[in-house]
Order: sequence, then C-alpha cells, then structure tokens
Amino acid sequence: MNRAADNALGIYVSVPFCRSKCTYCNFASRVYPASEHARYVERVIEDLAGAKAWAASLGAELPRRVDTVYLGGGTPTLLASDLLAKLFAAMRAEFSLDADAEITVECAPGQLADATLQAMVTAGVNRASLGVQSFVDGEARASGRLHDRATVEADLQRLRAAGITNLNVDLIAGLAGQTFASWEESLAALAGSGVPHASVYMLEVDEDSRLGREVLAGGSRYRAGLVPNDDAIARMYERAIERLEAAGLCQYEISNFCLPDFYSRHNLRYWERRPYLGVGLDASSMLLSDPTLAPKLHGRVIA
Repeated sequence: MNRAADNALGIYVSVPFCRSKCTYCNFASRVYPASEHARYVERVIEDLAGAKAWAASLGAELPRRVDTVYLGGGTPTLLASDLLAKLFAAMRAEFSLDADAEITVECAPGQLADATLQAMVTAGVNRASLGVQSFVDGEARASGRLHDRATVEADLQRLRAAGITNLNVDLIAGLAGQTFASWEESLAALAGSGVPHASVYMLEVDEDSRLGREVLAGGSRYRAGLVPNDDAIARMYERAIERLEAAGLCQYEISNFCLPDFYSRHNLRYWERRPYLGVGLDASSMLLSDPTLAPKLHGRVIA
C-alpha cells in the first residue's frame, strides 16, 4: 500500500435513533426519546476530541485531513438542527475537511424537517442517501417504513432544490410479500427518479432482526412466510443489475450502482482499505499503524 495514498481520513458517525424499527433491520438502532439525542451528540463530540490520543494509544496514525464524512444510522436527520450543526462544528474543530470533501447524510423519507435540511446545507453536506427500500407503498408499510412513494419523490425534489443533487436511493430485494412484478415496479421508479446512485441489498435473514427471527423459527409475524426464497431473491438482484445498467447506473461493487463519476467516495474507502475513523454506537475504525509509535505493529489497526 502506498502510504501517500492514505494521507486523508474518512469519518463515519453512527446515529442510532429511529422513529420506528423496521422489521428487517439488524443494525444497532432503536427508538429513543428525543431527550437522549443531546447527550449522545455530546458523547460523540468527546470521542472526536479524544480520537488523536486514542489512536496514539493503539500505535495508529490518525490523519488530520479528511476527504469523506458519512453520517449513518439509524436516522441522522432525526437530530435537531442545532445538534447537527454542533456535531459538524466539532468535527471541523478537530479535523481539516477538504474543500471538496464528500459529506453524506442518510435520510429517511418523510423525516427530514426544513430546519434540518437547512442545517445540512450550512454544514456543507453535499450528498444524501435515502432509505427507500421499496417504492411499493404496501411493501414499505408492511416492513415498518413510514413513507409512501409520493413522500420519496417530494423529498428528492426538496433536496435538489436545496442544492444537494448527489443522491442515493436504497432498495432491498426480498422484502416480505415482494414479487417479481412489484420488484420491477420499484426498479422502474428508481430508474425514473433520476438519482445518480443506487444501492441494492438482498434481505439478510438472521437473529438480529424481528423478521429474520420469525423466518428462522418458521413463524408468521411480520409476514415472514411471504419472504421470497433465496433463489428468487438472487434473481431479483440479477434483474436489478440489468435494469439499472440499462438506465445508465453501472455496478461498481456488490451493492452499488452509479452514473459515471458519481460513485460513493466514502464507500470506496472501505473497499480500497483506506483509513477511516468510526465514532458512535457500534462504529468501527481502520487505521494504519504508525511505525514511529509501534515499530512492532505491521499492517493495520482495527478497533
């Protein structure tokens, strides 16, 4: 690895707050009262301030220069505008963000207040990722999503009007009750939305989600019996590759598709094994070892 290529850092901030917990979700997120948000943000700010000392204790390099930032969740846009502003101010106080840094915030359709959107723009956010999962209203509702297709389209319009045009939409293949026809409907809506980036995931069935537990136990809650089988989900995924490529969104890794030059720079950081700092609940970091601090360490420090 050319160390010169690793002279910039990516920062991932986990925001584990949700308005409702989706049936398929296996992430470390929950429905918390808004009163917990400020305390959590304060802790994240403390971790940002202590990151340099923490990295040094591990014998790891922590570049000050940052070229990608990603707020994921959960639903980061549930943070009040002042908390979002405070978080970004702390980040800029501890690190030097490139003028053209890619700054992404995950959004849940219908959960993006005007004040929060304005705070994102003021903070320099230039990319947004919408967790749509399905453009079919019945599928979205059954999986615990709180939006419909009209809400998604309205939020895409609002983001563009605010100047955030680098947009991603997530879809999931294999939701309960999903059929090949309804999958085609979602793919057509995605292709017609004009977003330059899309992420397509295949449903994960495991014990860390309510739906997954029901599927594994042979239960019926959350319409578990209507989850497509593995072969069907694989065919849906293959169809997504074909359909999105026809729309100009070419696959550049397993789950991600984009128009030319609209790949996620932060996502590629993981694939290229470039350094990143993770802060917040369940976040992880991958940093280069510092030979001046830990001469016996080789490769990378993962914490």
